[in-house]
Amino acid sequence: MTHGVRFSEVRDGLDRARWWRVGMLADAMGLDPEQPAVRVGLRAWTAYVEAAMLTWLEHREPDRDDLVEMLVRALGATAEGMGTAEA
Repeated sequence: MTHGVRFSEVRDGLDRARWWRVGMLADAMGLDPEQPAVRVGLRAWTAYVEAAMLTWLEHREPDRDDLVEMLVRALGATAEGMGTAEA
């Protein structure tokens, strides 16, 4: 097995996990993940969360509670944007 094949398998696994999270989040929010605005919005928000968590793990700033609040507010703004796009 080459490194390229392993990388591809890892990338595919990460992608499946990301779409699983989108589906779970959409279900929890009562949204249809097949709607384009929902699919794009939640995928973008999960990427934002991944980047924020990796940055936080490296720097441990801001305070964890502040980070959670920031992520929750961003989800609210994402939901608002999805609603506007669907209207």
